[in-house]
Amino acid sequence: MKNKFLCIGLVVIVFTFPGVSHSQGTEDIFKVDLNLPKDKDLQYINVVLGASLFTGSLGVEYQRGYGVYAAGYPGFVSFRYFGSVNLDSWFWGLYIGSYDLDAEVDYKNHKYNYVSEKLFGIGVGYRWQWRSGWNVNLNFGIDNYNTKYLDRNTGQTESDKDSEILPGISIGYKF
Repeated sequence: MKNKFLCIGLVVIVFTFPGVSHSQGTEDIFKVDLNLPKDKDLQYINVVLGASLFTGSLGVEYQRGYGVYAAGYPGFVSFRYFGSVNLDSWFWGLYIGSYDLDAEVDYKNHKYNYVSEKLFGIGVGYRWQWRSGWNVNLNFGIDNYNTKYLDRNTGQTESDKDSEILPGISIGYKF
């Protein structure tokens, strides 16, 4: 008796399954079209804080698909390419930056009270992305910089050009 009710129940479920007509056949019952956007079409904003080669100390990133365009303080702009849109991922990127500093700095046995630096570089890194939106980025880059020192009291100037490998880390929230 229990088997009869089970068979009748299965027949009723199969023939009344929403979205399936009797002419479609049972192979289409499990076919699901979610109409999800492709990875290349997804867009996000990520606000970051830290010491990053790509965004400086505070930045905003716009992500469209695998590419991320960023602007940060003090005076950074960058582009990064990620291996994955929403998952933990390796990335590479290019950045440029510029900043001015009104502060007393010792350089080559002289005190300067104004520093201007322009830099550019290429870097790689890894992003850990959580479903909550929080993420952590760890990066390393080859930084090429041109620094100018000025003593406003005496007019003495000094310049320094060099390249170095620098690390960076930031925490962000993507929405």
